[in-house]
Amino acid sequence: MAFRSEAARGVHLGYELHVDGSVIHTRVDNARLATGRGRLADADLHIEAGPRLHALLSGELRPGEAVDNGEGTLVGNRELLARFVEIFTVRPR
Repeated sequence: MAFRSEAARGVHLGYELHVDGSVIHTRVDNARLATGRGRLADADLHIEAGPRLHALLSGELRPGEAVDNGEGTLVGNRELLARFVEIFTVRPR
């Protein structure tokens, strides 16, 4: 993933991401990024990623569409998924 610091200016959020049996977390604090393995107790959004995570992060799949289609599971404000996608991007395949 590519962290887009310009999209993270003024953002103060924590994310916990579950992917293929692994758990990682990230905290975005005003265009700065800190990541680690394991849970983040005070995460603003928990994301259980589905098989189309790459499609979501590359813009091939819209965040609302991913949630509506059951492409993964979220715990927290689902609008924060759109912010996550804005901040972290990957190149389309």
